Amino acid sequence: PGAAVGADALARLVDGDLEGEVVLATEADKAVTLALAEPVDVERLLLVSRMGSTPLRFTVDYLPLDAEGDAFEQLFDQSGNASTKAELLLRAKKPVLTERVRLTFLDEGPVKLSEIGLYAADATVPLREDIAAARAALAAVKVGEFAGDYTSASVDALAGVLDEAQKAVDAGLNSRDAAAWRDRVAEALRAFHREGRVTVDRNDLYVALED
Repeated sequence: PGAAVGADALARLVDGDLEGEVVLATEADKAVTLALAEPVDVERLLLVSRMGSTPLRFTVDYLPLDAEGDAFEQLFDQSGNASTKAELLLRAKKPVLTERVRLTFLDEGPVKLSEIGLYAADATVPLREDIAAARAALAAVKVGEFAGDYTSASVDALAGVLDEAQKAVDAGLNSRDAAAWRDRVAEALRAFHREGRVTVDRNDLYVALED
């Protein structure tokens, strides 16, 4: 049989209201796919059910970003769940970056749910540490015009990249985008140390001494 639950009812499963109830009665209804607005590092799943004394049995799969077709991979296997708790909070061994998560409910009778919640891991911790380390490096250098000093232009250039990276962190990043920012910060720091120092042209110095 085809799906009997409409889009509005399915939307109520992800609206944050734990008091409502949506009944999934058909086999088609019991396969729920969540399409995320953008790639997210999914780490935890919350299921709030109204199954009473009946355990909620289900599996959860995700579609890796680089997967071809519908090559879903398993995230949670609760096919043998014996808990009758109304709220189930599951944590993955490691976050998975995805835009699609599929829940398949295995109970033979109607499945009564109140909420499905997905929670993302904070993928910005290494990037924030990189930004802090680079700012510390900036604070430790001497800005000036003499050999060994750093130019104000090089300091401004690195500070600009760090400010952009911090804005990206504040806006929210998944692991893929955070990794790209880490590469950009690392390259800016290398360029700072490679090109930012004031150097003396020794040939001009020798000519001046001879004169």
